[in-house]
Amino acid sequence: MDRGETAADNLRLHEELEGLHRALGGRAAIEQAKGIVALVLRCSPEEAFQNLVRLSQRSNVRLRRIAELLVGAAAGEPAAPAEAELVCRLCAELGVPDLPPRPARPA
Repeated sequence: MDRGETAADNLRLHEELEGLHRALGGRAAIEQAKGIVALVLRCSPEEAFQNLVRLSQRSNVRLRRIAELLVGAAAGEPAAPAEAELVCRLCAELGVPDLPPRPARPA
C-alpha cells in the first residue's frame, strides 16, 4: 500500500467516523425528545415517536432537527428567531404550550 492509498483510507475512515458521531448525536436528541413528548402528552414512547415523525413530515423538517429544537426549548436554550417560530408552531401542534424558546439575543 502506498502513501496515497493510506491517506485516502485515513480520510475515508475519518469521514465515516464523523458520520457515526453525527448519527449517535441525532439518536440521543430523538430519544430525549421522545421522553419530553411522552411525559407532556402522557403517552408511550412509541406514540411519542409517531407524533415526532408526523411533525417532521408535516413541517418538512428532519426528525433530528425537530428533536434538537424541542430538547433545546425544554432546556430553555435561546433560539434564532426563525427557529423560535418553528418551535412554537411545533409545540402548539403537539399541544405543548409550555416549551416556547427564548429568542436569541443579538450579539
